[in-house]
Amino acid sequence: MKTWGIIATILLVVLIGVSGWFYMQNKNLKDQKNKAETELSAAQSKNTQDLATLNNKIAAAGKKITVIKMMTEGINSQDASLEVYSLIKEMNNETLTADWKAMQTSKPGDNNNTGQNLMIDLLSAASNDLK
Repeated sequence: MKTWGIIATILLVVLIGVSGWFYMQNKNLKDQKNKAETELSAAQSKNTQDLATLNNKIAAAGKKITVIKMMTEGINSQDASLEVYSLIKEMNNETLTADWKAMQTSKPGDNNNTGQNLMIDLLSAASNDLK
């Protein structure tokens, strides 16, 4: 009986030791899981913010590209001219507004390249929006 008591004591100590080891492993794994979930949440939040910023940049550049497209296709009516001016005004860019006004006040044959200057400034502004 004494031998069985010693064996039972040894088994009990081993069982308690293994249980303690499993408990510590489980605790460490839970801590690692919580840390990973926190990092994932932060990364997803940053990704959402970056995506929103990118969408805003694309939208801003898109207006400029639309004006470039309209100008290259030709502005043949007052409505088209007003639409282009409205888009330029929405951009709230003093350089583009000044270029547009200079282009409006110029006369055919003036050789002042106002339209070319507007196109260059639109391309530059669209490029800056996408940076």
